[in-house]
Amino acid sequence: MNLKVTHTTKYRYKSPVKFDIHYLRFYPLDRPYLTLNNFHIEVTPQPDGLASRLDTEDNHCYQVWIHDTRITEFSIHMEMDLEVREFNPFDFLLDPVIKLNDGEQFYPEEQQVLLKPYLQHDPLSKKLSEFVDEIQDESEHDLINFLSNLIIYICQFWTHEYNEGEVELDIDKCFESKKGSCKELSWMLMMMLRSKGLPSRFVSGYAFNPMFGEGHELHAWVEVLLPGAGWIGLDPSSGLFINKYYIPVATSHDPANTMPVTGHYRGTSASRLDTSVKIRVTGESES
Repeated sequence: MNLKVTHTTKYRYKSPVKFDIHYLRFYPLDRPYLTLNNFHIEVTPQPDGLASRLDTEDNHCYQVWIHDTRITEFSIHMEMDLEVREFNPFDFLLDPVIKLNDGEQFYPEEQQVLLKPYLQHDPLSKKLSEFVDEIQDESEHDLINFLSNLIIYICQFWTHEYNEGEVELDIDKCFESKKGSCKELSWMLMMMLRSKGLPSRFVSGYAFNPMFGEGHELHAWVEVLLPGAGWIGLDPSSGLFINKYYIPVATSHDPANTMPVTGHYRGTSASRLDTSVKIRVTGESES
């Protein structure tokens, strides 16, 4: 299947502002089930520089700058065409085969310094900790069953809310209210996984749903590092291990590092943000 993703982001300022360096994250990450056939990004006004870079966690980004110009509008238009292929999300073996037990070390000592940011978390509240322990016991300490049961439970008993603005990543509030945006549900899941010694990272990108027609939005999910299997995608909003419809753009131990646009401007003007994401099927692949 071939998909076309179009994403337009537009900032409007009430009065002219001085534009500082910005960073744009729209280029998809490399995944075995995705083939990028075409990618185009256009920035308005015409920038003095638009340089392709890799950030600290190997996400592809563009560094953009505009010299000596005061602007009242800044827009980014991105289009990409991809081929997506079916794959089995459970096509892996744990190496070594492990049981989920408190305090157990799953990863070699030499990897610990690399994994530290992906394991960092504050202690869970009593209720939240008891909830995770209950899922673990119901799963008979089997790691894959635990992950499956956890995301299915969150999907079934938490309401997924749409929120295009800033969200408060408060896991206790999300847990108690039984509702949250995809970002909030993903952050809560990450803290649950980290509390069990499982490295996890936040993923921002696009998820195609044929039921939505062309209209879509940015989506967030989680990747957990499993011994021998590498990073495995989990979506608490849908209760799924990720499938071919997920197009990751940025991953990080901290959700703030995955924002599609980051940067600053100088001035006191208020700003307004408008975004539009469209995904449509453009044809079947030959494979």
